[in-house]
Amino acid sequence: MLITIELPNRVIKQTIKAAVCNMASNSEMLIGMDIISLGDFALSNGGNQTLSYFAVPPSRDKIDFSKRQNDP
Repeated sequence: MLITIELPNRVIKQTIKAAVCNMASNSEMLIGMDIISLGDFALSNGGNQTLSYFAVPPSRDKIDFSKRQNDP
């Protein structure tokens, strides 16, 4: 099945190969690297709260969490 995905900032990716499956969580969609590679994607879990970040186009600066590895 081929689908079109429009991101909130109006970036449109057409003819995405999609499959239907039963997912264990209450998620509606699983995004693959074909979409993630269009921008910057990060997940953090500070204070037991998960934050996801996705930006298209990607920033010129790189996000490197390893530099913060030992921060409290």
